[in-house]
Amino acid sequence: MIYFFKTNNFSKKYIPFNLYRECISNYISNKIIYKNFNELNNNDILIIFMYDIIHLNKLNELLKYNNKIFIINTEYYKFKITLNIYKAIERKKNINLLEYNVLNIKYINNNLKNLNYTFLPLLYNPSLNFITHNNYIPFKKRKNDIAFCGSVAPKFVKRYNLLNKLKKKFNIKIVRHALDINLYNKE
Repeated sequence: MIYFFKTNNFSKKYIPFNLYRECISNYISNKIIYKNFNELNNNDILIIFMYDIIHLNKLNELLKYNNKIFIINTEYYKFKITLNIYKAIERKKNINLLEYNVLNIKYINNNLKNLNYTFLPLLYNPSLNFITHNNYIPFKKRKNDIAFCGSVAPKFVKRYNLLNKLKKKFNIKIVRHALDINLYNKE
């Protein structure tokens, strides 16, 4: 049986993670079931987000298990914690990294020859139909031209400069966290 790691509410409700989780779930089965490590049987497979390993401090616990584990990477390779996890799982045959970022893959190919990974970009997900069909607003009636989700702190120089240039010509809605689809529907 295949299970998703029983995580916190942020990870469960965070739209990008949820879309990825649903995409995988639609591919492998029709139901998302959550379990913790200690609830797994010998042949169970666990899917866990890198976010959960980092923010719930699960690396040491994960390394103890021999079950097949898929880690959906949510982080950039230049973060120290990401590199530490890469190195910790590099020679673990039961762990496979599901990687969406081509820059991370380039780093892995050049530096971590024994890390098991699979390139898996976010694919089309039928649940997106709900968002678009049930909440569709014609372009001419929209208040915003561009929606951006993420931090726009000045330390993210390229992002900060690009958004400031775009603000001169377009109406932009910036949302710091993609926790609730209703944030988008109200704007």
